[in-house]
Parts: sequence; C-alpha cells; structure tokens
Amino acid sequence: MTLEERIIGLFKVCWKSFSDTDKWFERKDLPKSLISLNYAAMAFTVLWPLLFVQFFLFFDSPGAVSPSRIQRFLVTIYPILSFVSSQISFWTYKRSRLAGFLVPIITIILLGGLLYSLYTLNY
Repeated sequence: MTLEERIIGLFKVCWKSFSDTDKWFERKDLPKSLISLNYAAMAFTVLWPLLFVQFFLFFDSPGAVSPSRIQRFLVTIYPILSFVSSQISFWTYKRSRLAGFLVPIITIILLGGLLYSLYTLNY
C-alpha cells in the first residue's frame, strides 16, 4: 500500500466520521455522564466570538502586554480543539473508560487556563 493510498484511506475514514455530525451526541453506546462532560468541554465554544473580538481589541492599546504567539494561535483555534477532543474522547472510551473521561476534563482545564492567562496578562 502506497503512502497516497494510506492518506486517501485516512481521509475517507475521517470524512465518514465527521459527516455524521448530527449523531455525535446521540450515541446509545456511551454513558450520559460522558456526553454531559463533553458538552461542558464544548461550552467554551459559545464564548468564542466574543472572546475572539475582545482578544484583538483588548491587546490593541499601546501599553498592553502582547500575548505570545501560542496564545494567539490557541484563541484562534480553540473551538476546533473542543470538537476534536470530544471525538477523541468518544473513540478512546471504547478502549479505556478512564481515558475517555480524562480527555474532556483535560480540555476543560487547558481552555480554562488559557482564558485565565489571557485575562490576567495585563494585571
């Protein structure tokens, strides 16, 4: 199997799993506590438009401490991180229950830490 065939196969698998987006949380094989935890991890996504605009306006003033490039990158893509982490959580739950529950918990801690670091940067 060539590298191109592997990449095409991986793309097909990813496309199939992400094309059923309406069924991400309607899974009968997962416990409701895991689904609720993933909803909590994706709650940060609701705040993203406000945070994204505020992020660039807040650090636009001349006396402001500018955030690092990593912080800028994470603010830009953190909705994607929360969706991907919920999918990883669902996939890992089948292999290890503990890992399935740890992925959204780690996501909540990391995104909460990112928000905390951004709001305490100028104080």
